[in-house]
Amino acid sequence: MPEKLESFRDFLAEHGGKLTNVRKVVLQAILGLHEHFTADELFDRVKARGDKVSRASIYRSLDLLVASNLLRKVDLGENRSYYEQHFDTHHHLVCVNCGRVTEVAPEPLESLQEELFKRYRFSTEGLPQKVLGWCRECASAQAEEEGTGKIAFKSKTLAEIKKGIRARVRQVTGGMQAVKRLQALGIMPGKEITKLSEMPFHGPVVVSVEQTRMALGFGLAKKVIVEMVDEDPAGR
Repeated sequence: MPEKLESFRDFLAEHGGKLTNVRKVVLQAILGLHEHFTADELFDRVKARGDKVSRASIYRSLDLLVASNLLRKVDLGENRSYYEQHFDTHHHLVCVNCGRVTEVAPEPLESLQEELFKRYRFSTEGLPQKVLGWCRECASAQAEEEGTGKIAFKSKTLAEIKKGIRARVRQVTGGMQAVKRLQALGIMPGKEITKLSEMPFHGPVVVSVEQTRMALGFGLAKKVIVEMVDEDPAGR
């Protein structure tokens, strides 16, 4: 049994619990992830593996894993929590336009911490987990739109646009794993995509790409940044 499974079993035993098959399935799915993720994204991953685990069980297992110090829960905005296995010191750059999250080493902010002390004799107590701003792609696109006189507009995710809307994929976020999954489905920058329907409570999002109909998990749909083809960007 891998070290983390053994550690989780010991933690549960100490607190009167057991390493049930559901908890084991959830932890095994997490061990295959190397980036931050949400509960919805984990649910999609477990479902894709063919395991039948309820969304409520996902949340309960995540709470236990955080309590056992095998996971860290972080607030990166969007009114939802992210989880990660990395306990080394690092920070998150969060794009306010597309929602992309980039992990960065601590050195840049540590340099700022030192500069604040040198200049103002101000001793900081910790550094922020997230830094808000614009990612390279969104900043570049914004500059191009403003430079050509076009009306700049905020991109939306595939999960956010209304059904029946035809859009063009502008960017895919979430790391190489998500990019490869979406590319295998024919979803990549420049492709036109139509949102056909969606299920309530963050259920699957049904789309059409080049006349091929498919269902995407809500978490995966959140990683696809699009610009509207059928609507005026200014909303007129």
